[in-house]
Order: sequence, then C-alpha cells, then structure tokens
Amino acid sequence: NNSIWLEVSIASAGTLAFTLTPGSTSINEDYDFFIFGPDVACGNIGQAIRCSTTNPAAANQGNNLTGLNSTETETSEGPGAEGNSFVSAIDVLAGESYFIVIDRPVGNSPFSLEWTGTASF
Repeated sequence: NNSIWLEVSIASAGTLAFTLTPGSTSINEDYDFFIFGPDVACGNIGQAIRCSTTNPAAANQGNNLTGLNSTETETSEGPGAEGNSFVSAIDVLAGESYFIVIDRPVGNSPFSLEWTGTASF
C-alpha cells in the first residue's frame, strides 16, 4: 500500500527519532512505519525493532502524526485503535545503518519527515 523504503546511515551517535506529518490534516489519513536494523541486509531484514500501525481515526486521536520520540517507552503499537502513533526513539551508533519502511494504508496525501533525534546521517 503505497510503501517507501529509506536506508539511513548514521554518521554520529545519538538518537534516531522523527515526526512524520501527512500533507493532509484529515484524521482519516493513516501512515504506518517499520524500522529494521542495525546493519541488516535487504534480503534478510528480520523482525522490525520499531513499528507503529495505529490508525489515528480508530484511536480517536487529535491529529494524524506518527513517529519516534524520546517520551514514549513502547517499541511497537497497533494495529487499529491500539496506541497513540508514537514509539520510543532508538539509541544509534556511528557506522550503523537502518531501513525505515513507511506505508500509507489509508488516504492519498504526501508526507514530510522532521528528524528530531540527536544522531546525524
């Protein structure tokens, strides 16, 4: 469902965190994400180390943002009404790489990413 794969390589240690903001503020616009790593091959990525599949409309949220932040403690949430669309940031080291898979199961809006962690790429 309208998926994009990003590979990020960490240049300096810190936290990997972001806020994904859909272009539309409609609560029905739903983005999910999965993060794999560190240092996995595309053909053998294993289990996601972070994921959020919460549907913002089903969860009665006030917005449709999603991502990783430093205040959450869970590493996965969803599907549907379960969760609040944010999971915990990842402590990363220089030289590591991660795959971020972003999926839009509902809606047709583009999105933007704001990198909010302390690591650099």
